[in-house]
Amino acid sequence: GYLGEAGYINATLGFIIGMAGWVYILYEVFSGEAGKAAAKSGNKALVTAFGAMRMIVTIGWA
Repeated sequence: GYLGEAGYINATLGFIIGMAGWVYILYEVFSGEAGKAAAKSGNKALVTAFGAMRMIVTIGWA
């Protein structure tokens, strides 16, 4: 994460903390409360937007 890149903490530790946060976000988006709520909504626009958000969070803008 930023603190590791800026030299405030060990870069490896910053990477591990950042990856743990990213994995938690992926869990929430795909299997957590947010993912379940979007699936149950029945709103086509919400489901489409949520699918796009999943792709952005997973693979980024590239």
